[in-house]
Amino acid sequence: MLEIELSIQEFCSIFQIKKHQYYAKKFNTFLHIRYKKRKYKKVILANLDIKNNKIIFKTKNNNTFSKIL
Repeated sequence: MLEIELSIQEFCSIFQIKKHQYYAKKFNTFLHIRYKKRKYKKVILANLDIKNNKIIFKTKNNNTFSKIL
C-alpha cells in the first residue's frame, strides 16, 4: 500500500461532494490531516491499495473507510 496525500479539493472530487459539504459534515474533525510546510496547505492522509483498486482513509479513532476507484 502506498501512503498518499490528498488536498481537500481532491477528496471532494473522489466522494463527489462540494467543498462546503466537506466542512458541514465535519470530515476535518476525524480524518488525519497534515499541514504542508511553507505552503500552509492542508492535506488528508490516505493509503492507496493498488491490488484491490481502493483508497483507504483511516480516522483518528482507528476506524477505516474506503472508496473503490
